[in-house]
Amino acid sequence: MRNNGLYESNVLEDRVVFLFVFVPILRDEIATFVETWNEHRIRSQRNRPNHVAGIPNELYTSDVAPRFGWTPDVSLLLQLSETVKDFGKY
Repeated sequence: MRNNGLYESNVLEDRVVFLFVFVPILRDEIATFVETWNEHRIRSQRNRPNHVAGIPNELYTSDVAPRFGWTPDVSLLLQLSETVKDFGKY
């Protein structure tokens, strides 16, 4: 776009239009890519005792797969959600 004279990064209007038009498209494309990629199987690997093989989307939602990390405090999450519920609204 810049090479064809259709976009100048120092013009505010060009940046706003670019963000308004292209950022939602990019977000959608990235989300589609991630969803597709996370449907591929991750193979088991030798010499990696903490590696979890499988399909990432299934591992994330499965109750059978081992859970690593920590369990979030649900009451704290609800409290934080309540605190920020009006942020970003006009």
